Amino acid sequence: FIDNIDTNNIDLKILRNNLTIIPQDPAIFEGSLKYNLDPLNKYDQDLIKKIIDKINIFEKLNYSEDKLNYQIKESGNNLSFGEKQLIQIARTLLKV
Repeated sequence: FIDNIDTNNIDLKILRNNLTIIPQDPAIFEGSLKYNLDPLNKYDQDLIKKIIDKINIFEKLNYSEDKLNYQIKESGNNLSFGEKQLIQIARTLLKV
């Protein structure tokens, strides 16, 4: 049960598409920030930029130019653990 709804009565594909889990050890991929936030290219760039601004990750990174093209190294080695978690939270916010 989630919010008093029996999840056994929901199609598994619909359930999986509408659930988001924020792991304690976030999965970060090598590539652009946009790819990390939207690997399936499902969301509008303006929405992604609004989410990026909400999590304030670039205040910490001191990077202000084309935020979506910010390059993340393998396993997010150029990010702190907290920054990786912020990216994971931003992914979740995109689904809301």
